[in-house]
Amino acid sequence: MRALTEKIGAGYRFADELVKVDLEAGLVVVTWTYKRDDQEHPQLQDHFIHEQVLPLTTLIEFMAQACGLLLFCQLGDGNCFLVRCDKCGVLEKITPDIKLIATARIKKGRQRRDGTAVCKFAVAVEDETGRKVGRGNFTFSVSPSLTQNP
Repeated sequence: MRALTEKIGAGYRFADELVKVDLEAGLVVVTWTYKRDDQEHPQLQDHFIHEQVLPLTTLIEFMAQACGLLLFCQLGDGNCFLVRCDKCGVLEKITPDIKLIATARIKKGRQRRDGTAVCKFAVAVEDETGRKVGRGNFTFSVSPSLTQNP
């Protein structure tokens, strides 16, 4: 768990807090706040001239990082990279200064012999409504660490 927590902020720029990890269930939950004046992500400032909203590509990056954290836990020292996005979408406009909570899980029976894993994700607003604002599936190519002996 400590190694995973150290990954937050070190390459995982869209994950503010690790909320839950359940390796038995293949589940990770992380949060990120989309801030209006985010100095760490200047590309998000003034992305849309008339109304600032979170771009789909940024939501996909947030979710890919949540899924990557989950696979990091599962692989230990292995590697993974995103190879496919399916049914990814924003369900409603995401405006600044909203805290998002992402749930990523490895789909049961979807850790394949061909070296891929399928993760399902959902994004909700962390408030009293808990309304869902994004969802989709990612396929990752996974491999053991190059430093491991066969």
